[in-house]
Amino acid sequence: LNKEYSHGIKGFPFLISLTIFKCHRLRNVFSCSVVRNLEHLQVLEIRLCDKMEEIVATLAIAMKKGGEEEEQANDEIIVFPQLKTLKLVMLLNLKSFCSSRSKAEKEAGEVNLHILPLQPLFNHKVTFPALESLKITRLEHIREIWDNQLVFPAPKEEKEEESFSQLRYLIVTKCDKLVNVVPANILTRLQNLEALDVKECKSVLS
Repeated sequence: LNKEYSHGIKGFPFLISLTIFKCHRLRNVFSCSVVRNLEHLQVLEIRLCDKMEEIVATLAIAMKKGGEEEEQANDEIIVFPQLKTLKLVMLLNLKSFCSSRSKAEKEAGEVNLHILPLQPLFNHKVTFPALESLKITRLEHIREIWDNQLVFPAPKEEKEEESFSQLRYLIVTKCDKLVNVVPANILTRLQNLEALDVKECKSVLS
């Protein structure tokens, strides 16, 4: 992949496992439309991608009259319905798994790095109803793992589809800006958590 904004995956509906390693020009992996075709994906591992800013691109490319391309915000909820294992390792420029910011906010943040606060790794725009194992290592821009909007309980009939409700193993290593690993208000989501391993995270308070 030679283009910095290229999406690595175009669509593999029967893909079960995906590993991305040392793709240093890649800024994101999936578009929202591609995620819809990953219904069977169970394992996702991304390592050592220096320019990776988000895993799912939330700004979609639309064609204007005259053939020009234009980036537009995509507000749909992104679901990884069968993903069981997620590993994010040494993604030194990762801002969020899926940004919740508008195009204008992103552009303002690029001009002035201090104008916007750091985003949580996961927000309300992406869900993982089947995720059992999460490993994150050396994510240097991540201060929080969970968005506050994740703490609101789902309706009773949707409990089985609640994001992170099946999480059993959480491993966090060398995320120096991370402050909270499992804040109290996310505990209701993590009823199935069996193992929590936190190592060498200098700023962690809870």
